Amino acid sequence: MRQQNSNYDKINVERNADLLILQDAIAAYKLWHAWLNHLPKISRFTIGKRIDDLFVTLMAWLHQAAYAPKASKVEMIKRAIHDNDLLKFFLKLIWEMGIMDNNKFEILALKLEEIGRLSYRWMVNLEKTPPPEATAQKPTAGGQGRSANCR
Repeated sequence: MRQQNSNYDKINVERNADLLILQDAIAAYKLWHAWLNHLPKISRFTIGKRIDDLFVTLMAWLHQAAYAPKASKVEMIKRAIHDNDLLKFFLKLIWEMGIMDNNKFEILALKLEEIGRLSYRWMVNLEKTPPPEATAQKPTAGGQGRSANCR
């Protein structure tokens, strides 16, 4: 019985770590959303909208990966990492254009850097661990577990 609880605890720890990345992304989005209305109107509805869309997509990928079967998590995390990289690019762009001040840029850049680091670590850990289907024993060609020489 304890073995089952141990497996359950391990799954919960992994799920909680996955959800912590999502919580970090939500916290970063809340900051961005509060600052979005302070951007100049022309920037708010162009690059600001693009950044907002990327944040929403990033959170969606992280949420899907947290609850997806292990076999499909890696692809979702790769897409989240890609969106996170695009977010950093566009945030740097609006900072360089003088649309966002240094303090706000630094806060968001650090949060996105942490999300990227955690996402990458999550992906690497999943790639190291083979899916359960790969570790299960497959029946041999004879179909009854005997080798061809035993017939």
